[in-house]
Amino acid sequence: RWMNRYPGVITVITHGLPWRSFFDGSHIRFPEEIWRIFEAPQCYLQLLIPIRMGDIWDYPYGPAKVILQECVERIGVERLMWGTAMPILARFCTYSQALDHMRVYSSEFLDDCERGSILGGTIAKVLRLY
Repeated sequence: RWMNRYPGVITVITHGLPWRSFFDGSHIRFPEEIWRIFEAPQCYLQLLIPIRMGDIWDYPYGPAKVILQECVERIGVERLMWGTAMPILARFCTYSQALDHMRVYSSEFLDDCERGSILGGTIAKVLRLY
């Protein structure tokens, strides 16, 4: 309702979605209601999967590939932004490992341009840095 009332305001769902609330022990399965939020074109998602699931999944967070792919398909790389929540992330992995999680381990389904969007291009556009 808020986004409908203020359609010109960019909204970022920070710290990602409630990954754990919909984790069944092996997969994360979101109900359709979660995805409907992103029908609003001004709604963006910050991805912090390692910080939320790092105590359940070991690096390189292989199970995260499925949910990351779903986010890309349902939201689009142009509305996804990577984050770390450093230094708290250090409980589970290094900054370099978190970056590699996005840079290297997503190469099966993201090209360099798509990765670049998630790793900084999206937030640069939101902040009007270019």
